[in-house]
Amino acid sequence: MQTEISATKTVTLMGVVLLLSLSSTWAYAKDFRDATWGMTLRDVIALHPEEVPADRRIGAIAFDGKLAGLEVLIFYRFDEEGALYQAGYDILTDEDAGSSAITAYEALNGLLRQRYPESSTPDQAWRNPLFEDRPDEWGRAVRIGHMSYEWVHKVPRTTISHTLSGNRRNISHTLQYEAAVEEADQSVLEQL
Repeated sequence: MQTEISATKTVTLMGVVLLLSLSSTWAYAKDFRDATWGMTLRDVIALHPEEVPADRRIGAIAFDGKLAGLEVLIFYRFDEEGALYQAGYDILTDEDAGSSAITAYEALNGLLRQRYPESSTPDQAWRNPLFEDRPDEWGRAVRIGHMSYEWVHKVPRTTISHTLSGNRRNISHTLQYEAAVEEADQSVLEQL
């Protein structure tokens, strides 16, 4: 009898400890850097106490930073209720740096593939096949908008996308994290 009570207390205590650890993990899950979806602008600014925002607009804020040795703009976007729903990195590239932008994309994508080994390979899309048979010209193809790269991966609370594209001479290289839309919410959205 004494052993049964002691075993029951031990199992109950272990259950409480497990429940507390799971609930604290859930409450403080990090979706992007140290931020969680739903944080306010004030909460996000508190995560960067020593930094002055590089850009601040209605519904968005950004800070200068580095990612894997690359100069980046760390951005956070908020919905109309002021809740964080999207964040990421705009990788800063020289306007004429098509080939080096591809190299940076591939290096960063390699790190993402290490972190998420079950993810797919990046998609390469050609809008104009002019340079498709000339890999030495793919940097130019990206820069002028003939070719783009995209990698997308989903984790339980977040959709991660890594893109490289261009439009004439402007190159856009972005690693974006976005709050995942719940399936129930998605079906409602599709009905609209």
